[in-house]
Amino acid sequence: MDVDSVRADFPTIRKGKGIYLDSACQSLRPDSVIRAITEYYEDYPACGGRSVHSMATRVSIAIDETRETLARFFHTKDPDCYAFTRNCTGALNTAAYGVPLKRGDVVVTTDTEHNSNHVPWLRLQETVGIRRRMTKSRADGTFDLESFHRCMDHDVKVVSVQHAGNVTGCTVPVKAVAEIAHDYGAIVIVDGAQAAPHMPIDLEDLGADVYCMSVHKMLGPSGMGVMYGRREVLERMRPLELGGGTVGLATYDSVNLAPIPDRFEAGLQDYAGIIGTKAALEYLSKIGMDEVERWDLMLMERICSSLEDVRGLHVVGPEEPRLRGGVFSFNIDGLGAHDIGMMLDSMAGVMIRSGMHCAHPFYVSRGIDGSARASTYIYNTPEEIDVFTDAVRHIAETFGNRSRQRDRGRTAELELPAVGRGSLGRPVAAGYGDDMSGHRQDMIIGRQQLHSAQCQLVRLRVLEPIQDVRHRLGEPVHHPVLGIVVDGAQNPGDGGEQRDPAHAHDDAGEGELDHADTQTP
Repeated sequence: MDVDSVRADFPTIRKGKGIYLDSACQSLRPDSVIRAITEYYEDYPACGGRSVHSMATRVSIAIDETRETLARFFHTKDPDCYAFTRNCTGALNTAAYGVPLKRGDVVVTTDTEHNSNHVPWLRLQETVGIRRRMTKSRADGTFDLESFHRCMDHDVKVVSVQHAGNVTGCTVPVKAVAEIAHDYGAIVIVDGAQAAPHMPIDLEDLGADVYCMSVHKMLGPSGMGVMYGRREVLERMRPLELGGGTVGLATYDSVNLAPIPDRFEAGLQDYAGIIGTKAALEYLSKIGMDEVERWDLMLMERICSSLEDVRGLHVVGPEEPRLRGGVFSFNIDGLGAHDIGMMLDSMAGVMIRSGMHCAHPFYVSRGIDGSARASTYIYNTPEEIDVFTDAVRHIAETFGNRSRQRDRGRTAELELPAVGRGSLGRPVAAGYGDDMSGHRQDMIIGRQQLHSAQCQLVRLRVLEPIQDVRHRLGEPVHHPVLGIVVDGAQNPGDGGEQRDPAHAHDDAGEGELDHADTQTP
């Protein structure tokens, strides 16, 4: 893959906005996707599937073309088996509430699921009376097929699993799981949010009955998801929402549902997002998903080999790069995940995610407060990985518990605060959910305290090695703390204004690992 040519297609990269290692949350977008969206709004901003004038007809044709592109991309025959949703969460909820379940029916999930494939089943346990079982992962988070076998019997009606984890990157052998589940007559639902962007997927061969994904993780527009289902399964599912576009005919007393996929697409759709989805799939097809997967592995091998000897750094999940996909989650002794995330951003311009990553039960069950997570994609380079790993090493050696004694002579007067312990007096991890808005004042105070500590470190020349690293990319260095352009050989002084990146970070929430007798939180 010609990564330089790929990077030239992304305006965010061309503008030098920093090193983006948060693609497991949301990917960057290439010019072709942005152009497709802009063209819709400028040239034919009408509704599809309703009016018959020329603009509306063009939208309807574009929607059909996107479904056809999805079918080719995922190697299926029927484009009508793809329904558009607002994201993977919307797709998984549509599937969970759409499958006809009754009291006593068993649903099997893994113990490493994203909340989107966990909380809906908790709600159905409360409202319908389903029972839940969890197949246990191994200590490193990898899937245990024997544990899954033990969960299965003829009471199981649904098996709902992630294809790849958003914390460990571990993949579930979906084809083997589907074969076992089908032997017991169970339907298989798959959360493909992390897998679809990073590996070739043949849905006909995979055997899943329903496969859900987020397009915004695969170069597509924000707020776009897709739910694929086998026709016979979709036709038995109840729509999550009803109204415009979902019905064939409604009278005062009755309603006939529209055919699939329309019955799952209530109301006016995100037509710009659907059109942008086609452009994103075409871009990935041009590169080739085998090449995407190979590139992720190369970058992950580089991360793991560079950080394997860092004292006080702990990897969350397997240490083997080939098992991690494009996700590297880690912690450093003595530092919170949000501390690490903000320090990487402020010191080296590296953007990662921090928190519990909407996978609260995984962390709570293992007694972990959360983690910092770097995630790669096709536009990241080996040089960017080196900036990231050198910055992580420097942070661990400077601020980690194990290095405090060695560096006491240079940093004894500094007391790095725990980010998020501001006016509310509680750590970020004590919040609820993954929305940082409830702790906005805490984060502002945390940034101010971190800025004060960084200023002292700059004067002590502790931050210089991180600034030197950025010269490898051939970029001028704008010092993020003092607001001045510096050279790696110079000693930055006082002056300038503080840069305020104002990045949103996750709030690591509380929760309990729930089994069949779990109560809804």
